[in-house]
Amino acid sequence: MLDYKKFKIKINALTPIHIGNGDVYSQLDYVFDKTNKKVFVIDFNRIIANSSPSAINDLTSEIKKNFGNNRWRGDVAEFFRRYKLDWEDFVIKEIPCENVGNNEIHQFVNSTGRCYIPGSSIKGAIRTALIYNLLSKESISKNIQEIIHDDRIKAKYASDSFSKEVFGNNPYYDVLRTLIFSDSSFGNIDDILVKETVLLNLSKTKQKRFIPLFLEIIKSNICYEQTLKLDSQLYKIPILKFNKEISKIDNIIGYSNNFSRSLINKESEEIKSYEILHKSYTKLLNNLRNLNENECIIRIGKGGGFFSKTFSSLLEADKLLKIRKRFNIFSEIICNKHNSKIMRNHYCPDCRRKLKNNKDNDEYHYEYDEVFFPRTRLVTFDNGKPSEPLGWVKLTFEENA
Repeated sequence: MLDYKKFKIKINALTPIHIGNGDVYSQLDYVFDKTNKKVFVIDFNRIIANSSPSAINDLTSEIKKNFGNNRWRGDVAEFFRRYKLDWEDFVIKEIPCENVGNNEIHQFVNSTGRCYIPGSSIKGAIRTALIYNLLSKESISKNIQEIIHDDRIKAKYASDSFSKEVFGNNPYYDVLRTLIFSDSSFGNIDDILVKETVLLNLSKTKQKRFIPLFLEIIKSNICYEQTLKLDSQLYKIPILKFNKEISKIDNIIGYSNNFSRSLINKESEEIKSYEILHKSYTKLLNNLRNLNENECIIRIGKGGGFFSKTFSSLLEADKLLKIRKRFNIFSEIICNKHNSKIMRNHYCPDCRRKLKNNKDNDEYHYEYDEVFFPRTRLVTFDNGKPSEPLGWVKLTFEENA
């Protein structure tokens, strides 16, 4: 007989959330209404089905002529006007949006058009928090030395030894198998808006130009619900690592808050020169201080960055730098001849060719920013200023859902 403890989890968005599904709305997929501040997503296949062959040929030529740098610079609304089509007849959904320019829009994960928060996003954030709290200093030191000096270890497998310290060698006996998170309830169409975000470069004291990225986001203060089942039978297997440590929901909550506190304190210090953004972090810290015993704060989705997805904040600065150099993480590639930055594929615009390193001659080298790492943060952008971090949610656990 299955033996589960059941919890209802209320997910409250403290800041905007974006969890992508890998798809985008291209400039051909929507019409932006500046007057009503809305993006109207249109069914392009229906447009083709309702257009004459000459119109389709005309549109194809228009696309080819105005396509460059992975962006179409035409105007789909103009196509509708030219062939006397009403674009409103092809709308499949509308999304509030202040401005989108002529950019792609990254879609939120959805099922038949309805957004939701995957259970895997919540479980992944909790998994990282558990590793952060349960790794011993001795195991960190031992595994770091092995990674630095063993050239056989590839970057994608570098963290495996740490995970095994916490969860064991055999996935079948991984303690997280006992935590079964459902996907959340479906959201309402009004929960989503298109938001401009930017990459904030912390190494620049006065950043004049921001590169925009437009995302479908769940707005702050929107709530969803999901369920958590704890498999009590699996907890009784003696081989499970740290089973006593996380057999209580109170410990999961405590570990999550401890990890989030370290992240918020770190990032709050790094962005303190940005007044509005810093106020958002101050608000998050206040939320942490005023939590009930059955509540925790975690970070999910896009914008969390390197430290929220890993336990790297446990590492001493010199050890972290050695790991970065070992795997060329967050480095800049510099041309030795012109002392200029080159592309990740080693193409140098000044030399007009790809550079190579060999035994006799190194044509490029790597440089690492030791002060700001990573040097960029993805944040929302309002009225010309960075405003909020992405992905912070509050979880409230209620037993016997």
